[in-house]
Amino acid sequence: MKKIYMNQFLLAGTLTGCLFLASCDKEQEFTTGMPEQQLINSIELKVTSKLPLAVGMDSTIVYKVAPEDAADKEVMWTSSNEKVAAVSQNGTITALTEGEAVITVKPVIGFGVTDVTEKTITVSVIPEIIEVTDIRLTNKDDEGNPLTSLYPGDEQKLTYTLLPENHTYSYLTCTRQPETIHIEPREVVIIEGILALCDKKLRNMMDLKIFVDADPDERLIRVIQRDVIERGRTAEAVMERYTRVLKPMHLQFIEPCKRYADLIVPEGGNNKVAIDILTMYIKKHLKN
Repeated sequence: MKKIYMNQFLLAGTLTGCLFLASCDKEQEFTTGMPEQQLINSIELKVTSKLPLAVGMDSTIVYKVAPEDAADKEVMWTSSNEKVAAVSQNGTITALTEGEAVITVKPVIGFGVTDVTEKTITVSVIPEIIEVTDIRLTNKDDEGNPLTSLYPGDEQKLTYTLLPENHTYSYLTCTRQPETIHIEPREVVIIEGILALCDKKLRNMMDLKIFVDADPDERLIRVIQRDVIERGRTAEAVMERYTRVLKPMHLQFIEPCKRYADLIVPEGGNNKVAIDILTMYIKKHLKN
């Protein structure tokens, strides 16, 4: 009886081993058959690693995943501190209260996390955006004094400090002029600007918020006409700047403001119906 029992045990073990091997073979065939190139293997953020935002501001992060033929391009956004800065799953960051939060983005589907598949942005939420008001040249001569003159043929790379030192944003080539124009209170005050709806405090003072929407092609044509004719830039330089700066910044700062608008006007000044409606609205307030 003992011998028969052992034979049955060996037979059962052999069958189990065969089943296990067959299962492994099937799993191996399934795994190696998956197209690895269809998974996201890198994420590129079109923004600096440190992003200052004023309380109430929104910023949509522009990003790019690779490879372009990935089967699932969905990414997941998270915030280390939702009370300071919240982030939606389309990459829009909303600054809520003063403080700092780390925004993380990574693929929803992927094998492991690396420094190329997981990216972070440190968001500093501040009371207001502090602009650069002055530039101080910091070049010194051989004696350590401020450099004030050069001899013919000399070359010198200028160094500078942006003031105030606690600035959070710099226009540099598009600096705001120091002069201001005081506006007395009126029955109707119209505030115009591409970032007019970004500031929550300003939005709260508005009775009617309007977003004038323009086709991307129309915006590009306007930029080319302005920069080539008025500023003497080449068409190549304008296109490069539009692709590198203007378009990403529009998607990051201006486009998200559309959701705050009470009225979205397509076609801009060519929309006669919208202009008539706004005219009647203003006239109504003037009569009251």
